[in-house]
Amino acid sequence: MSTTLTDKPVHAVRGPAREGPRSRARRSVTDVAFFAGRLFVWVWVVGTLVLGLWLVVASFKDEATVFTSPWSVPASPRVQSYVDAVQLFNLKDAFLNTVFVVSVSTMLVVAVSAPCAYALARWKFRGSGALTFVLAAAVGVPVQVLFVPIYLAYSRIGMINSLWGVILIYVGMNIPFTTFLLVSFFRSLPGELEEAAAMDGSKTLRTFFTVMLPLARPGLSTAAIITAIGLWNEFLIALTFLGDDKKYTLTIGLLNLYGNMRYNTNWTALFAGVVISLLPLLVLYAWLSNKIIEGLTLGSGK
Repeated sequence: MSTTLTDKPVHAVRGPAREGPRSRARRSVTDVAFFAGRLFVWVWVVGTLVLGLWLVVASFKDEATVFTSPWSVPASPRVQSYVDAVQLFNLKDAFLNTVFVVSVSTMLVVAVSAPCAYALARWKFRGSGALTFVLAAAVGVPVQVLFVPIYLAYSRIGMINSLWGVILIYVGMNIPFTTFLLVSFFRSLPGELEEAAAMDGSKTLRTFFTVMLPLARPGLSTAAIITAIGLWNEFLIALTFLGDDKKYTLTIGLLNLYGNMRYNTNWTALFAGVVISLLPLLVLYAWLSNKIIEGLTLGSGK
């Protein structure tokens, strides 16, 4: 016997359920909040771009037109402000010091955090959960509370005013967060690869370096980029533990350049110094932004 439309259950022929007043009100509130969030982000992005563009344009002006015609485009751009920032205010040494400190610190942080994160993510041993909790808690500890004991210890061993002393602080400061970030990434990797390597006779150390570490390259790249960006802009530790102007980093060099404005009002040189300090970060992020997103996305797989 064939089935007609009237033989079907009643709920099968009904149309889509109508939204009630509460559902419509909830959806309207969500739409308004979503629109407001997008509007806020776009206003922030446009404002940041406008300020950044103004800073670049102002760095190519002369002192007479920086404040008298702040929004005008210079008819003949001048690079003397960049020459003054590099030569007169010694930003060349500050730039090289920053590159050295950031690159060495980033490599050490990743080199120490990667095996620690792998052990916490893939091995089950007594105290692993407590150790992971301690690392997560250490992320929230402000480094400022450790300045006094670190300074006293450094003064006894002669590490004050040393770039390597600052590097050690940077490494210790960033290991908890980087390890915690990489733990979630190593947990997302398939365990079948480890089992296959063990069946082939591969030891744990060899499996880590030849199998798991290459697979973790997106996560390692993300951790390295985030660490480098944070250390490039670091100010307080460098100000506290570096006293020789030959060893200043860029943030301290810009502070001294701003302090010299009381005696030599060269604002265009200050703008040029800010551009010099920001340009490497912008290039790095524009080049590796996809890797950052890929690493964070893959790390949240499990």
